[in-house]
Amino acid sequence: MPPEAEPLDPKARRLLNQIRWVSRLSVALGSTQGVDDVYSVLLSGLLSPTGLGYSSVLVLDCDSFGSQFKGRAAMGFENAAAIRQLADELAAEESFLGGQAEKFSNTLAENPEHESAIYNLRVGAQWITTVNKLSSESEGPSDFASLRFPIDMSKGCKAEEDLLSRAFHWRSPRSFKLSEISKALPGGIASRLPEDFVVVPLFTSEELLGVFFVDRRHGETTEFTVDDLEELEFFSNQGALAVSNARMIGDLNRAYQAMKEIDTLKSNFLSTISHELRTPLTAMIGFVDLVAGEKVGTLNGTQATLMSRVQTNVRHMITMVTDLIEVAELQSQGPKGHALLPTDPLEALLKAQEMLDHRRRDKRCEIVPELPMDGLPKVYAHEESLHRIFFHLLDNATKFSPDMNPIHVVFDVRDRTIAISIRDHGIGIPKEKVAKIFEQFYQVDNSMTRSQEGLGIGLNITRMLAQNIKAQLHVESTLGLGSTFTIELARADL
Repeated sequence: MPPEAEPLDPKARRLLNQIRWVSRLSVALGSTQGVDDVYSVLLSGLLSPTGLGYSSVLVLDCDSFGSQFKGRAAMGFENAAAIRQLADELAAEESFLGGQAEKFSNTLAENPEHESAIYNLRVGAQWITTVNKLSSESEGPSDFASLRFPIDMSKGCKAEEDLLSRAFHWRSPRSFKLSEISKALPGGIASRLPEDFVVVPLFTSEELLGVFFVDRRHGETTEFTVDDLEELEFFSNQGALAVSNARMIGDLNRAYQAMKEIDTLKSNFLSTISHELRTPLTAMIGFVDLVAGEKVGTLNGTQATLMSRVQTNVRHMITMVTDLIEVAELQSQGPKGHALLPTDPLEALLKAQEMLDHRRRDKRCEIVPELPMDGLPKVYAHEESLHRIFFHLLDNATKFSPDMNPIHVVFDVRDRTIAISIRDHGIGIPKEKVAKIFEQFYQVDNSMTRSQEGLGIGLNITRMLAQNIKAQLHVESTLGLGSTFTIELARADL
């Protein structure tokens, strides 16, 4: 027979218990994000027989801006029998969950990551059982949670005068006897405390988040040792970190939602304003074309020159408004689930080129397709989206190319894709700015004296359209030598 293990001394047993509850607490806190959920875990960790095993807890939130403590929760056991009953229930639940895990031991041996998940489930169930049982038996939320206690932060008050104001400056738990400091506590707190209790501040490096009052009124001993205070200090450090993280996550979520709302408002604003502008501009260009085309009377040389300039600028305004409408619609509607059908990329290119002629007529930049000798297969795409991608890429290429410089469109048929590259001989893009050119309203040259007009949204639209049709978009550029934008699409002939 193996020799019997020697019984652990009280200090070693206490250390093992601490390791056990610390592990359980860490697992439970790791699965929570909301502030209320974190406080529930902390409360159950203090009260649960599998945790620290206290009899009751009061929780106060600290509002340093309002110079007050606010009641959050009052929770505890009615008597020692209630503690023993919960301990028995938790032990039975632990045994049941352990038995269920044994049934699947072979599966767990093959998938060890599942064992960790089951352990986390068992731990979470323990905390949930504790806090749910005690919550149903505790005071209603309108009672303790409605209490407010002022903090006097302007003076170094003594504990005998105002315990809560003094606690605002503590960093470690402290034990007290109610008979000695009852006058320093407001009635809403003192009436809920036994003779022996501990005040546990929840401090981060920057602020006090709250205060816990804990006691062992139903325990074998009601007084607190140095070991108890050290244990509670570790608990308060972990709790403060968890609450602080939960608050930050909450702030980030609220900020994210606010940004989404602002972005939606911006898109709706752009769409509304753009539509309102396009209607009168469309009428304007119609009248201008009539006058410039001498349909309503003959123009002299000066008048014809001025009307030509008006035509150019009105068309430019219509183009910008159309781009604004397009980006607003793409943002508000999100990625569209377009059916990707076999599409002729050359036909989409020629359609874009035709639409571009009036816009870049003065540049006289010839667009030169370079097709493979063996023919050009179709690609999987949404025809209108591909046409718009070509339009914006060609528009960008001609805008930044010198007059009368050719734009080469190279079709490269690969094993499973077709890469279509649009190459210009323009001003190029500095390396440090290449990553930003697809951002909305970004201009490589954002000075007031820049020579190129535009809002800086054409490439942003191109990226969104490419994402919608599952195409890859790349750019290579050398300052002073030009840029190459490549869109890669899946072949439809395979």
